[in-house]
Amino acid sequence: MKTETETEKMLDELTKDDPKLKEYAEQYSRQLDASVAVTKLRKKEGLSQQDLADKVNVSKSTIARIENGTMKPTLKMLDKIGMAVGKHLLISYN
Repeated sequence: MKTETETEKMLDELTKDDPKLKEYAEQYSRQLDASVAVTKLRKKEGLSQQDLADKVNVSKSTIARIENGTMKPTLKMLDKIGMAVGKHLLISYN
């Protein structure tokens, strides 16, 4: 069973009366999950943003935008990032 964090509780409270805001917050949260995953993977592999960008054949700014949440990475991009460091993309529902 998942325990709700204080942040999740606060977000639920702030968005409870606005379904559109709640939907946007949930979408942004999923995007942030991908951003955090890419950042953790890159750091675990001991790579700089430039190193990862070179392996994926994209610009450093693309990696930076994915990591800071201003770019929504496609599944294809997430797969390319994983393949560049010898990992498989795994998608799960929680």
